[in-house]
Amino acid sequence: MRDGEILDLYWAREERAILETQASYGRYCYSIAWHILHMREDADECVNDTWLRAWNAIPPRRPGRLGVFLGTITRNLALDRWKERNIYIPAPTNAYKEIETDSITAQRERYDPVKYYTEDPDKMLELPDDVIFEQSWHPGYVDYFVYKQGDYGPHAKEFSSVRTEDVAALTSPVLRQWIRVHKIELINFRDALYGTHEYQNYLRSIDSDLYVGNM
Repeated sequence: MRDGEILDLYWAREERAILETQASYGRYCYSIAWHILHMREDADECVNDTWLRAWNAIPPRRPGRLGVFLGTITRNLALDRWKERNIYIPAPTNAYKEIETDSITAQRERYDPVKYYTEDPDKMLELPDDVIFEQSWHPGYVDYFVYKQGDYGPHAKEFSSVRTEDVAALTSPVLRQWIRVHKIELINFRDALYGTHEYQNYLRSIDSDLYVGNM
């Protein structure tokens, strides 16, 4: 159904407007919410709330571009939900910003993920205790084929080569000691989303020195 016909249903206060909106823009709005929240349940709720917001706004509103109107609602709802999680993501991440170069030699000289934490350029240690600091790395060993093919993007090969550096960092005794000294509570993504303690319970079960109770 065309946008004008869907809007006519809203103005006529016919509930079929929501069904037609979902049929036309459901996947689009879900994609927006998913790329912000990365949780199916939360994304579904944002999409459902989008239809309710649209129903309450039309009329008196009659958007010229229905897709943009709905997408904006979904995005704002998803961002509001994300902010409630109290998760801080540095952007851009200084650890990776420093390696944006076409020279692999220069990249190797600049990239030091352990130093990124110990020197703390993003001031993560100054954040309140209840704030979750999310850092995404890409550890893994790289064979010749992966190195030559790389990922997509202008700096693909450089980013592929730092995967081995990330492996070294994540097994570094220096980084491990930094975590212990500053009593950093390590959690997984489900813990961040739902306030559980799954990863800490695992560390406790194996009597890890990274369990906060052992620090």
